[in-house]
Amino acid sequence: MTNHNAGALRERVYLLTLCEQPDGCTWERAAAIHAAVSYPKTSNLFSRVGIGVRSVRLKIRRRDGLTLHDAMELDGQHLFLTRIETEHDRLYQTIEAAAVTPVVCTVSRKQVTTDARHNRPTLTQAKVYTFPACMTEKYVRFDSLTPQDVTETTYVLVTPKPVMLHTGEVVTVGADSFCVQIGHTLDLYKNEYEVVRKEDA
Repeated sequence: MTNHNAGALRERVYLLTLCEQPDGCTWERAAAIHAAVSYPKTSNLFSRVGIGVRSVRLKIRRRDGLTLHDAMELDGQHLFLTRIETEHDRLYQTIEAAAVTPVVCTVSRKQVTTDARHNRPTLTQAKVYTFPACMTEKYVRFDSLTPQDVTETTYVLVTPKPVMLHTGEVVTVGADSFCVQIGHTLDLYKNEYEVVRKEDA
């Protein structure tokens, strides 16, 4: 690990925290801090089931309360935190992060209410939930079908921990729609959802 002194903390970095609302969540700037930044040659495997991305290492003055629930922003680049290590002198922390580009996702859900008069459930208007996610590719499979070929690509949506998706739900990312196939939710700081989009080849 590269050593840095306090004078090397020259890069301006923003600490991001997740702001939760009833209709979704967003990343918000919470503080501006300074860091020494380096770029390891190895990829950062921020997803357990997706491919790796460019790794970023930061050294900052120790901040109490900083956890992997948080994120950072460097020169407009979103940093997904994957490891926080407090150094022996306890004055500094070294942070491993993945350089990613979050996407804005939406999911519509029908709300179930109970008809008091007849005591039966009814579906009300769809409620839209919006959240940020980091999308990475898992694998590509080409199937030859009749009467046309279909390319099926599986992606992984890595989301903040509060985001809970269900198998079969449709998530919209920009103009594309994806169906949730598998959820991986045992990690303490994030959730990962395998999603699929089908399109004509």
